[in-house]
Parts: sequence; C-alpha cells; structure tokens
Amino acid sequence: MPSPRALVDGKTLEWARQTAGFDIEIAAKKVGVSAERLRAWEQNDLAPTIKQLRKLAHVLHRPIGLFFLPSLPAEAEQIRDFRRVGAAQVRALSAALRFEIRLARERRQEAIELARDLGRDFPRFTDRCSLDDDPDRAAERLRNRLGVTIDDQRGWQSKYDGFNAWRAAVERLGVLVFQTGATPSLRVDTNEARGFSIAEHPFPVVVANGGDRPTARSFTLLHEVAHILLRNGGICDFHHMEAPRSQVDLVEVFCNRVAGAVLVPTNALLSTDIVQEHGRDPAWSDEELAVLARRFWVSWEVALRRLLIVGRTNRKFYEGWRREQEDRYPEREDLSEPHLKTPVRVVRRHGRLFPSLVLAGFDESMLTAHEASVFLDAGPQHLDDIRQEVLESRYAI
Repeated sequence: MPSPRALVDGKTLEWARQTAGFDIEIAAKKVGVSAERLRAWEQNDLAPTIKQLRKLAHVLHRPIGLFFLPSLPAEAEQIRDFRRVGAAQVRALSAALRFEIRLARERRQEAIELARDLGRDFPRFTDRCSLDDDPDRAAERLRNRLGVTIDDQRGWQSKYDGFNAWRAAVERLGVLVFQTGATPSLRVDTNEARGFSIAEHPFPVVVANGGDRPTARSFTLLHEVAHILLRNGGICDFHHMEAPRSQVDLVEVFCNRVAGAVLVPTNALLSTDIVQEHGRDPAWSDEELAVLARRFWVSWEVALRRLLIVGRTNRKFYEGWRREQEDRYPEREDLSEPHLKTPVRVVRRHGRLFPSLVLAGFDESMLTAHEASVFLDAGPQHLDDIRQEVLESRYAI
C-alpha cells in the first residue's frame, strides 16, 4: 500500500528550509531525495509522503505540526551580529547556530508563560549601564550583584567549578543561561560564535558555546551579561581589537572590559603575591601566567590582558605574546563531550532556572509529564532524576 501524501503548502516547506539555514541540495541529501524532488515539493508540483515529511521535519529541527499551519509563522526579530573576522563583519549563520537561536527564543517564551501561570515572584534582572560608564565600575557593580567573592574563587578546584559558579550566580539574577549542544550535526563551531544573548525582559538569555573551553565559556557568559546590561544583545566571537572603528566595535570592547574586570578585579590582581613579587618588568613567563590564570580560573590571555590594562605589562610584550600563541595556544585540549547521564546532560544544556520552571509547572499540573519531558529533551522517566540534579549545588560540566 503506497504511503499517504502530506497535504502541505510548498511555501511553508521552502520557508522552513531557508530559515533553518539549509540550501536545497544539502537538505535534499539529508532527507534522502533528489534536489529536484525537494524543489517539486516546494513548488507544489508534488507532495511528500507523511514519512518523508517526518524526515524533513527532523532534518530542519521543526515540529511536524508547523507544516500544517494555515499561514507562515511570524518571523522572529533578527538577532544583531557583533562578530568580526579581520575588518569584515560575518553575515551568514550556519544551520546549527540558527537552530540554537530559535531554540533559545522558544525556551525563553516558555519560561515567561510558565512564570506567569505559576503566579510566583521570580528574580528580574533590571540592572543596566551605558557605554559612557566606566567599565571597571560597571564590573564592580555587576560582581557585587552576582555575590561571588575572591574567597569563593580561591575555593574552586577546577575550571569547571568556575564556570558552574558564575553560571549559577547569573541565573540567580533571573537570566536564563544555556549552552549549545554537542550533537555533531548541530555543533556550533567556536570559530563561528562563542555565544549570543537576547537582551529582552523578563528572562533575558545568555547562550555559551558548549564546545568551548570552560574558561572561555566563563568569559563569554559575563561578556553576554554585559550586553544585557547595555540592552544590546547579539551574536559574539572572541576577537582581538585595539582600535574600535564602529559602534559595534565600541560595544564589544566595553563588554570585553567588563567581563575581564569581573573575572579578575584590579585590586585582587594587584594584591596577589606573584604580581607584587614580579615588579615592573613587562615580560611575563608562561609559568607566571599559568599561576595567575589558575588563581582566578581564567585563560592565560585574559590574565595577561588584565595585566596590560592595569599597567603591569606593555603593548609590545602583549602583542608579541599573542603572536607566539597563534600556533600553540596554552589551553588547547580535547573538548569532545563524554557520554553524560541524561540528568547531567539536561542541566548542562539548560541550566537550573529553566528546568526548575518546567518542573514547577509539572508539579502544579500545568504540564503533563510528556510536555515537561519535551521541554527538557528527556524522557518522562528522567524527571525525578533531573529534579535531583537541579537541586545539587554543583555538577560535572
């Protein structure tokens, strides 16, 4: 018996493919049909079977119900692009990055609706600053709001502890913090984006690249929080910039300065024994940078950059050091994600704030077990274990 055909509008198929970031040849190959056949579907010359439509929905990471809507969904507001490669601003977004942006928007909307229906008071991060503010003062205010002390930093045992602590502190302010996934077909390359933010309220969003080094994720997290303070979210990379040439550059320089100063406060840096003993020599050894990076759980470059800003090295040494590191970055490591138990994976991906809202909605019978599991991308049998993981004070990665 032939498979039944799906009565869908080809314009919807075309819209879903294009907004997902797939060209017709790649999408057709993933679905297992020719480009001519997919084109025929989009031009309403031929209808896909139900089985083919399911596969297309899976490839495009869309719910199959979307294809049966009477009209095209309203397109989300475009996210601003702060990335730079050389002097040319990057424009094209990969299918993986498009998916992560769409998913972040959907989860934020779900969080807003759940918070409203629960009728509880949730933290609202309403702090703000402007480019006219001194970035070190802005960083001091932010660090005070986060409630992370120098003693806290000294007590961390690993770079993972550092990222998890900063993430938990940011979530306590009412910011949703997610990480991009590690599925090979949906992995966002760190060369494309280190993270992005949605500076809308309530529940602004920060997304860090889950494939990045933990120290880089900590920097990205606080860089994106600075974007939220400016009410100016967007996609970012970690690019080197000394001479801002545009408003975009000014924003990135400011957010970099804030992130660096939160991670490594000036007074704490200058009072370390290694800085006091080093004196005024602008040259720093790898051993010294390793100690400083370990003291604050940051990258070697962030440590040296902060030394430059506080006048304990000079631009000549800093620039020379960066050139030497281009081919041998000190913290390069294997970042392939190990197999994680489902509760750990869920909390790593979604943080604690979003799952806690979903679980509260489930407890209040606003969500079924199936709906809660769909939101958390885990089977209903894992909900109790996810609840326990959310309640834990720390998690692996």
